[in-house]
Amino acid sequence: MEKKKFDYKENLFILINRVVFGVLFLVSLFLLIFSFYPFGNYKVVDDSGKIISNSTGEYSTAKITVTLNHKANDAYITIKFYGEDGKYVDDSFEHFFFNGKKTASVDVYGVSLKAVSYSIDPAIDADNTNYALLLVSVFVLLISLTFFLCSLMLNFKIYSVDGKEVVVYAGFYNHYIKVDGETVDEHKTLTSFVPIVLSTTLGESKISVSISTMNRITVKVNDKMIRPSPKMKENN
Repeated sequence: MEKKKFDYKENLFILINRVVFGVLFLVSLFLLIFSFYPFGNYKVVDDSGKIISNSTGEYSTAKITVTLNHKANDAYITIKFYGEDGKYVDDSFEHFFFNGKKTASVDVYGVSLKAVSYSIDPAIDADNTNYALLLVSVFVLLISLTFFLCSLMLNFKIYSVDGKEVVVYAGFYNHYIKVDGETVDEHKTLTSFVPIVLSTTLGESKISVSISTMNRITVKVNDKMIRPSPKMKENN
């Protein structure tokens, strides 16, 4: 008589969990590192200026709008203003905070400017960290690492007792014994501070299972410890 073959969904479940959370951990780790990576050096790609004089000619306001090559998380730039005669007038220290465009202005009293020139300090002190990506990657990293470590504790063993196939599974929540595909004892809990004990009887054989707090499985038949079936090698 041909022996019935059973579908070991527990083994597949463990494998999927380890692969999924392992991949999530690696991806989040990559994103965490990438969040600190500078997206190239900051530089000015566009600037435009204008002069606004009041009606009495008492003062003039020189304005310039500076655009960077991409949005800066935290950058600083110095803009120096000069009059028609080329003499230094004033400067403006601008802070780019999660933006890539700033308008700087200076007021010049006592004269009515007709033209203005300016220079932009090429040294831009910037924090290249992508904080949004950093926060998301840290959150996913912690969650995926937690579940990946938990998935490493998932356990699944196959035993042969009196010609019957006995499957013992220790999962996140479910812990049970199956005999030839039928569940004969189970215990459901997310956390246990003491070993979980399961048992069943096959004819003259009393099967007792102890699952430790780290999901380590120990099986005894009539008070004698037995080892998993060689079939475990075929299914792992």
